Amino acid sequence: MSSKVEAKRHHFLPQQAYLRRFSIAGKGEKIAVYRRGKAPFVTSLINVGVETDLYSLINQQGGLDRRLETEVLSSLDGRAVGVMDLLNNEPNKVALNTEELDTIHDSVALAMLRTPAFRDKLNRLDVELLERGERADPTIRSSLRQMNLAEEAIDFYIQAGLARAREIVAHPNYWLVRVGRFLELTAPVLRDKSAEILETDEIIITSDNPVVYDYNLGLLRSDLVFPIGSHRVLVFRTSCSRTYEAAFIPVRRITRAQARDLNLQTIKFAEQALFASVERQGIHRLLNAAKPPARMSLAERRFDVGNT
Repeated sequence: MSSKVEAKRHHFLPQQAYLRRFSIAGKGEKIAVYRRGKAPFVTSLINVGVETDLYSLINQQGGLDRRLETEVLSSLDGRAVGVMDLLNNEPNKVALNTEELDTIHDSVALAMLRTPAFRDKLNRLDVELLERGERADPTIRSSLRQMNLAEEAIDFYIQAGLARAREIVAHPNYWLVRVGRFLELTAPVLRDKSAEILETDEIIITSDNPVVYDYNLGLLRSDLVFPIGSHRVLVFRTSCSRTYEAAFIPVRRITRAQARDLNLQTIKFAEQALFASVERQGIHRLLNAAKPPARMSLAERRFDVGNT
C-alpha cells in the first residue's frame, strides 16, 4: 500500500484549497495561530487544522483504512482550489458553471461537517438522546403534534429515531455514517440560499469551526458566513427571491468596521483556535475573552432534521 494511502495526518481545513489564503505574506506557507489560554505562534500550514486518523475507517480485519481522506476528500479539495481562486480574485462578480457551484456548496458544507468539533457535537447529541431512553423530547413531540400527526405515528417516529441513534452509535465508523447523512441534508440547503462575496481592506480571520450561523434559527433559516481569504467572506443568505442568476456571485465592498464585526462572529464560533495572515495581540485578547461557542442541543430544538 502506498505511503499516500497510509497518510495518518488528516486535515479538516484543507491546506491548498483553504488555509493558504490566510497565510502570512512574505513568509511562504506559514500562518499565525491563536489558541485560548496559550501564546500565539506562527507555523507551517501542514501543522494547522489537522488530526491523526480523523477520517480513517475500520475495515473488516479491524485495521484502519485511510483511503477516504486520500481518494475522496483530497479529490474534492483539489477541485476546490481553482474555484476558491476565482472567489478570491474576481473583481466584480464571479461566474461559475454548475460543477463549480456544486464544488462550492460541497466544500462549504464539509467545512462545517468534517471538523472534530462537529463530530464531538454529534457524540453529545446522541448521548443526550439515548440517556432520555423512551422519554421523547417534549419539544419534538410538540412539533409533531403541530403537524396533526396521530399519537401512534408520533410514538413510531420517536421510537424509530431512538433505534436509529442506537444503530449509529454502535457502528464501527460512527463519524462517517453521521457526516454522510448530514451532507445529504446540508448541501441542498446551501443551494437554496443566495450568495454574495464581501470584500474589505481589513484582515479577515478564520477558525477551526469556520462556518458561522445561528444555532437558534438552525441552518435552514440562518444566513451563513464563511471566510474564504484574508480579505473576503462568502455569505449565503436566506431570502424569498433571488436578485441575480445563481451562476453569478456578486462582490460587494464593506467597511473595516463591518469586517471587524464579521471577525467577532468568527471568534465567537471558534472551538479552540483562530488562524490569520497577521500577528496581532488584539486577536489573541478577543479569543481569550470569548466564551466557548454555543452547543447544539435537543432541549432547545437547535438540531432537528428540519433545521439541518
